[in-house]
Amino acid sequence: MSTTRKTPWHIWVVGILTLLWNSFGAFDYVMTQTQNEAYMSAFSEEQLAYFYAMPTWYVISWSVAIWTAVLGSLLILFRSKFAVPVLALSLLGFIAGAVYSIFLYPMPGASMGNYIFSGVIFTILLMQFLYSLVMAKSGVLK
Repeated sequence: MSTTRKTPWHIWVVGILTLLWNSFGAFDYVMTQTQNEAYMSAFSEEQLAYFYAMPTWYVISWSVAIWTAVLGSLLILFRSKFAVPVLALSLLGFIAGAVYSIFLYPMPGASMGNYIFSGVIFTILLMQFLYSLVMAKSGVLK
């Protein structure tokens, strides 16, 4: 006889909040990659040159980090164990991009706030990954 396990309330909270959070990152990615004039007007000419000269491998790592984070949130909402490897891939993409944008070739005019925000992004992504791992091990994600 099989029993159906009720979805814990926190799955919805985590899934929806991280989907909203990751959607902001996806919006930033799309606006930057499409060089949206209104969005990019907030940056200096030097910063625009920085964005538009990013190497392909960086853009790929950024793309992987963003879109797998969005997918990971959806997979949590669908209670799929595939959230774990997808969010691990997102973390790897973020780390690869952070090595470039923080250590190898920082954005001109970057402030301490920019680096703190990168730390916040990393922390949330790490917590999302760890949450999915715990939920998969406890059988909530199948």
